[in-house]
Amino acid sequence: MITEAAFWSPQIAEIGQIVEDAQEVNQTIGIILQTPRGTDPHRPTFGSTLHNYLDYPIDRAKPHLIRETVRALREWEPRITVEKVTIMLASFEPQQVRIQVQWKLVGDTTFRTAEVLV
Repeated sequence: MITEAAFWSPQIAEIGQIVEDAQEVNQTIGIILQTPRGTDPHRPTFGSTLHNYLDYPIDRAKPHLIRETVRALREWEPRITVEKVTIMLASFEPQQVRIQVQWKLVGDTTFRTAEVLV
């Protein structure tokens, strides 16, 4: 399969499919935020420590989750600038947190949004 996209990678859980451009960056954001730091043996600092704060009361967890989201994405996704992080309880899964990341590509002015459940 040949693609003209600036960024692309295989789509997770979809054999033979690819994601391109903004969808690929959104997928990468999800991978970074959902991977507990220290679980990738070849990159021990890859991922985030979001899971450390999931048992905190939401009002105490929010600042930690925002800080860790920004830190992990700055370290592992240099193609983007994080503009805003919003933390919400997932309405359909009360034990999960929904993280909404507003981002833009470095050097671009178009804002995009990724949503990740942790």
